[in-house]
Amino acid sequence: MADTWPPHPTRAAQTSALGRGVEHRWTEGEGPLHACGMRFWHTKKKCTDHRVLVTTELKLNALGIVRHDEERPEIEPDYEHMKRGGWQLQKLSSPR
Repeated sequence: MADTWPPHPTRAAQTSALGRGVEHRWTEGEGPLHACGMRFWHTKKKCTDHRVLVTTELKLNALGIVRHDEERPEIEPDYEHMKRGGWQLQKLSSPR
């Protein structure tokens, strides 16, 4: 696959590739998995580095996996608030 890595959908300096059926690489989970591998130049290490995003959402392509991962910083704090009992708006007060 060395020459088949298309450009990353949102980061110009990276390339990405979709891998289907990668569940054999992770023994912890059950069921089929797909992965989006990304490679980029790591400026501190001065070499090509890789990241892999793995998903159970088999309908997503590489772009979909990347976009879903980019949403996580917005999703995770909301999930933490829900686990702790929601936003508890009745406890908020105004400084005025």
